[in-house]
Amino acid sequence: MASTIAHTHDLSENLRFQYGSYSYSSLGNYFSDLISPNHCGSGHNIPCFNSVGANNGYEQAFGPLGFTFNTNDLAFFAEDSWRVLTRFTLNLGVALRI
Repeated sequence: MASTIAHTHDLSENLRFQYGSYSYSSLGNYFSDLISPNHCGSGHNIPCFNSVGANNGYEQAFGPLGFTFNTNDLAFFAEDSWRVLTRFTLNLGVALRI
């Protein structure tokens, strides 16, 4: 029987679209907002995506940029072999992870 203890300290930094992401369904919609970007958003540089039926959008994520966590994993493994015939051996193993 074998046992293993694994301590993991993980730092996850994966806040997608933290700076914002524009998406346009066509080049015509992109150039329309590029040519006159200030016609929406009260004088701000915010496109209005006004094409009818277009699949345009803006996406931005908010919140912490990352997080950390610690975890302890405990695992056991046991195996045994039985010689059933002279040319046939049966090997069985069981693994348990907590």
